[in-house]
Amino acid sequence: QVLTLRNDSLLTLPESISKLTALQTLDLGGNALTSLPKSIVELKNLQELFLDHDNRLDFRNAFLLLGRLPNLRILHLEGNQLSALPETINEIRSLEKLYLNQNELTMVDLKRNSLKRLMLIDLQENTIPVGTLDHLERTGVRIRF
Repeated sequence: QVLTLRNDSLLTLPESISKLTALQTLDLGGNALTSLPKSIVELKNLQELFLDHDNRLDFRNAFLLLGRLPNLRILHLEGNQLSALPETINEIRSLEKLYLNQNELTMVDLKRNSLKRLMLIDLQENTIPVGTLDHLERTGVRIRF
């Protein structure tokens, strides 16, 4: 199941989102969210989450919550003016694809021993020096610059 709430000027997401237990894709891109509700951890079937163009979101705390979603495989964080990624990104151990393009990143500190399933990182339109992520590429992660 898919729920799209893109560009709806949302300031908050209701705790009742937890009732959508069959939800597999949730698109919250382009809103004004500052936090995610704690109940989002009940979306155990969620596989893909769009948080792109949500630059007001407290990503540090959001990643702690998202780390409790066992099936979250694809995370979209494009266009969030991120200059750094909170270390809590490494809590989302089920991640396979991470879209970070169109941010302001100069480095990315991803821990391969935490993100064992990671296959793709999209870093287009950032200013990360080539070679910075060689350690991830050597383990089979595909990186788009």
